[in-house]
Amino acid sequence: MSRRGWALFAAMGVIWGIPYLLIKVAVGELSPTSLVFLRTAVGALILIPLAAGRGGLRPLRPHWRAVVIYTAIEIGVPWLLLSDAERQLYAPPTSLPKADQQNRILSPDQIYEAQQ
Repeated sequence: MSRRGWALFAAMGVIWGIPYLLIKVAVGELSPTSLVFLRTAVGALILIPLAAGRGGLRPLRPHWRAVVIYTAIEIGVPWLLLSDAERQLYAPPTSLPKADQQNRILSPDQIYEAQQ
């Protein structure tokens, strides 16, 4: 692999891992519910004006209830569970599967070869 490839790989590892580090730091000071609310609020404050400015919210207006329910289930629940798990589980063993997640994606060829 080239130097550029290694640099991009290292940058992706740092970018992928920083949110988990910040969650670990934050759960020491905040409850999981407060953490989820703050993360969601910051994201909404950044993304909603961008989407509104580009006209992306108009098609969603008739379906706002479904969007709120979907958001709560897809974003709120996992963040709440992850934040609570960070408080209760010892971090190093639980960090390894999260850090290795992108390496466990197999191509169809790899799956076929493994079955042979």
